[in-house]
Order: sequence, then structure tokens, then C-alpha cells
Amino acid sequence: MQTTMRIYQQNKEGSLEQMLKAKFVMVSRNPEKVDESLPVHPLIYPTPEEALIFNQGIDDNLERSHMDAKSVFRSPPTQEEYQLIHEMFVQSSNNQGFASSHLPKGHVWLEDRPHGEMMMPCYPENKNVYGKIFGGFLMRQAFDLAAVSSKLFAETSTELIAVSDIVFRAPVEIGDVLSLAAHITFTHEHFIHVRVQAQVVNEKTFERRTTNTFHFTFTTRNKRCVPKIMPQAYKQAMLYINGRRHMQTALKYRGSQIKLF
Repeated sequence: MQTTMRIYQQNKEGSLEQMLKAKFVMVSRNPEKVDESLPVHPLIYPTPEEALIFNQGIDDNLERSHMDAKSVFRSPPTQEEYQLIHEMFVQSSNNQGFASSHLPKGHVWLEDRPHGEMMMPCYPENKNVYGKIFGGFLMRQAFDLAAVSSKLFAETSTELIAVSDIVFRAPVEIGDVLSLAAHITFTHEHFIHVRVQAQVVNEKTFERRTTNTFHFTFTTRNKRCVPKIMPQAYKQAMLYINGRRHMQTALKYRGSQIKLF
């Protein structure tokens, strides 16, 4: 079940201006057996306007499936993306062969080490009606970490412009140790993409289980350009490509015609 929410605010001219558009996809759960799903009543759309809204929901569902199929974990990069990776390899080698790595001017290395990291226990006051940790709490913690990471990276104030799809892959239980790690995986001009991975840490074995992956796109408030990201290994290149795709989608929804390199 998809719900679309729009928030409007009155501008200086006195007319309403859309400030936010968000889409929520919910699943219906059995209140007596929360691990079981229940069917949702079908919608009817007797007017052309309602049919248009319903068909938009169908298109959104198809696009989500398409984006999932295009994941770097499911399909290889495109020819354009391979060309981009090769160009960065040539730039970083500086024609000196495989033995040396050269960081071009205005670039920073994409590191395995997070740009921001935090760990916390999960308390009962943050539970939802099903006895799990409330998803909104996880989203807020991830956003705060991403916002701070983008600000420190840019060395100036930043603001959020887009949040990509958030998928809750596994529940977070009360008492779990939650780990959040933020990586800046792609930048372009004054735009910054931050990937935040949420994991539950087993206190006995220290094994980690991913519960969520968040993708945020920020911009510097003064439109000051930030350093470009340069991957050093194939895994980092895939993080780079993944971040680039998310930023492309974010800018497309904002109506931007900016071409990312």
C-alpha cells in the first residue's frame, strides 16, 4: 500500500509552494501474529483524476522494481559507468603504472573508514506498537549522522534536498546494540551523497547484521563546491557508482538537468 504526502507552504507572493513530497509503502500486518501479513482492500477509482493517481502508484511500484534490479549487487555497471571508472583509474595512476597512486587536485580518496560512526543501545521508549524499535527513530538517527558528516566534509553548512528509498530489511529489537556508519560515496559540484548503513551488533560474537541502508543527498547552503571523490578499489568504485545513481535520481525528481560526471 503506497501513500503519497505533499507539504505546502505559503511563499512571499501569497501562493502555496510545494516544500516536500514523500512516498510511503506500507505492509498490512496481523495484529495477533505480527510476523504474518494480511491482504489490503483493493481501491476503486471512479473518476479520471483518481485513476490518474492510482496509475501513478503502479508506475512507482514498477520503478522501484526496476531500481532494485539495477542494483550493483544484481547487475554490472553500464558501459558509461565502466568508462567513468576507467577514466578515474587513469587519472589516479598519472601514467606511472600500477605501482603508484596519484590523487588529482581537488579530489579526496573514498576510504573504507566511515566519515561518521556511532553506536547506541536500543531502549523500550523507542518501540513501536509491535514491540520493535520504531523506524522513525532509526531514520532520525541516520539523518543526524549524515547531516553532521556532510557538514564536516564540506567545511560549511549543508541542507538536505532528497532522501532515497528506505527499506527496512530486518527489525531492530529492544536491547539490540545499533551501529550506524556514514560514508560519503559521491560528490558533484556542491552536492554530496551520504550513505548510512545501520547494523545490529551481536554482543557475544560481534557479528553484524544489516537492518537498513539510508541514502541522503545534501547541498552546501552557500553553493560552494566540495572535493570530488576518487575510489581506489573495485568495491569502492561500486559504492561510487551506487552513490552516483542515487544522486541522479534525487536531482531528476527535483527537476534538475545537471549532468553528473
